[in-house]
Amino acid sequence: MFFSTNSRMHRRCMAGGVMLLGMLFATVTAVAQPGIRTASDDEFFSVFAAVGYSRTAFKSGDVFSGIEKSSSPQFRAQLDYRLHRFVSVSAAMNLLGGTSFRGISHADGGVSQSGEVSSMSAEAALAGHLPLTGMSALFVRAGGAYLNTRQTMLSGGNSTTTHANVFSPFTGVGVEVDLQSYIGFRMGMDWYFRAGDAARMGEGAIQSAYGGFVFRFR
Repeated sequence: MFFSTNSRMHRRCMAGGVMLLGMLFATVTAVAQPGIRTASDDEFFSVFAAVGYSRTAFKSGDVFSGIEKSSSPQFRAQLDYRLHRFVSVSAAMNLLGGTSFRGISHADGGVSQSGEVSSMSAEAALAGHLPLTGMSALFVRAGGAYLNTRQTMLSGGNSTTTHANVFSPFTGVGVEVDLQSYIGFRMGMDWYFRAGDAARMGEGAIQSAYGGFVFRFR
């Protein structure tokens, strides 16, 4: 198990930076192409493909201290159905990437430990959409995910691998911009509130930042 030593300020700056870039991109694009507008009042399906990075933070500071970093990207494939201009539902498969760590285990007498925690999820969500301009919108979403978390660890010369499957609520926020009637760009942040298993590997939360293209089918 590991303990993340990044500060809360780092997390807030990361989230704020992503949202600021999204808002800036939406505004600049809307001004540059005011004539492009999708028929957002119609019901339609869309496919979202995205890449990004996630960070897994386990609560085990009393037994482990060290450093960690996001070491592999995440990949998301998502199917959305727009029920109404302001409401959509979605289902997705999400490879959340891995967070590597190294440090010292206090519980084992100062033994050096290193490894990686990675997760994948199957998830469903409900989203609300708030138009910002004729071709951009802010969205907020919430749902549930079935998370498979895998931890590999090298401790005192011995290597172990542990798995845990849990259900986790999650929430997210982001911006979507229309590039053409059938293509858009979306970026956002998600927070998964439960990952791992307290008895075997520790448990904590996952924060995810992503961006990708939306392909609409009407």
